[in-house]
Amino acid sequence: MQGVSVFFRVACSAARSKGGTMFEAMVDAAIRAKHHGFQYILFLGDDRRVVQAFRKKRSTDWLDNTRLADLNNFTQSGLFCNMPFEPHIIVKHVWSIAKIATQSAAEASLRVEQNMNPTIKIKESATEASFL
Repeated sequence: MQGVSVFFRVACSAARSKGGTMFEAMVDAAIRAKHHGFQYILFLGDDRRVVQAFRKKRSTDWLDNTRLADLNNFTQSGLFCNMPFEPHIIVKHVWSIAKIATQSAAEASLRVEQNMNPTIKIKESATEASFL
């Protein structure tokens, strides 16, 4: 899974706050991490309220408490989550590097797939493929 992008963002959220949207995204990421067999997941947080709610496992919003309970359930089932507070500039740089790494991995994967099937040549000037 190194260099493969598994989770990008929440496309639609029923959350009422920024923190709720973050917790919703974290639950979705935890589900995917558990599905792929990961045991440890690190969330980088640049919002002090979200990090504090995650650490204390409680929030003032009942929907956020539900999502925190979901994350706690993952911890009890063997997926260990941690969320340190990091300044926004660090989170932004880490995100940029991860984006470059996953794009490079995706391009490399596409090249490998094309090399594994050498009987198909794709013409660059047209949208059709010629078969040998």
